[in-house]
Amino acid sequence: MQSAKSASTPLPNNLRLFQRDCPTSGPKGEDMKSVPYAPVVGSLMYTMIVTQPDISHAVGVSSRFLHNP
Repeated sequence: MQSAKSASTPLPNNLRLFQRDCPTSGPKGEDMKSVPYAPVVGSLMYTMIVTQPDISHAVGVSSRFLHNP
């Protein structure tokens, strides 16, 4: 491990996401319905498991908001 290279995480440690910040109605809410977040997060989960375990925290946080991205 002494020769290992460090890498930054793709998500800041102090970032807090809340459900109340998600748009539920209006033009932003309608725009969010047309974006295919579930397939994208699923692809990221596959990538996380197979090749990139360093993105697991960011994928986990984003997967919590699949019902209302």
